[in-house]
Amino acid sequence: MVYMMRDRDAMARMIERCKAARCSALVLGMLGARRHTFRNLVGHVEEVTDVKSLASWTNEQFDPQLSWADVESVKRRWGS
Repeated sequence: MVYMMRDRDAMARMIERCKAARCSALVLGMLGARRHTFRNLVGHVEEVTDVKSLASWTNEQFDPQLSWADVESVKRRWGS
């Protein structure tokens, strides 16, 4: 599952990681009431080197303004 981030380059790298891992599907998630962990981003996003920097980056990056154009962009990058 990927979440829409303001850093669209980071989004592109995450999608490419999913493709390289030969994932058969990509799920674009929305944040809800459930607690999430994002440790798989450490080392794959610039400036994220540990859990503290990950927390800071995550707080800055979640994009609550997800639009249908964003969804279409992710779909094109995924290749569907």
